[in-house]
Amino acid sequence: DTVMQRATEASNAAAAGIDLAAYIQSRTVDIPLRRRTSPEEVAEGIVWLATQTASYVTGNRLNISGGLELD
Repeated sequence: DTVMQRATEASNAAAAGIDLAAYIQSRTVDIPLRRRTSPEEVAEGIVWLATQTASYVTGNRLNISGGLELD
């Protein structure tokens, strides 16, 4: 969770007319891994892209979504 994510979720919950906790729960159950990601997990993907190991990766989107979006 980040400040930006919490603000976006609060806005979306208000627009949908539902409680914030209910909104977050409804979004979490849709994630195949059944948990939310952490900023550290996203950062690990970004750091990996900056390493020599990822030097042959070009023009792709790194999907860090717990399986919510399948490319």
